[in-house]
Order: sequence, then structure tokens, then C-alpha cells
Amino acid sequence: MDQILLDHRMQITQYLHQMMEEYVYGIQLNLINHKKNNHRFENQEQIIINKPLG
Repeated sequence: MDQILLDHRMQITQYLHQMMEEYVYGIQLNLINHKKNNHRFENQEQIIINKPLG
């Protein structure tokens, strides 16, 4: 019984991690697009983002 609960908790944890990664990835994309559209940024620094797996 405990093993089932533990496995379920692991699945939920992995799901939440994936959701957070995709959320952060989306925010980073929005920031990049905002910088591209905003011409006050003279020096376009390279922003490296990790696309979430899955």
C-alpha cells in the first residue's frame, strides 16, 4: 500500500516539475519576444533557454 502511494507521489511530483518547466519556458519566450519588439534594447544579449522535455 505504501509503495502505491509513493509511486503516485512521484508521478505527481514529476508532473508538477514538467508544468513548472513549461511555464518558465513560456515566460522566457515572452521576454525574448518583448525584447525583440522593444527597440530600446541596443545590445541584444543571447538568452539560452532549455526547452522542457515531453
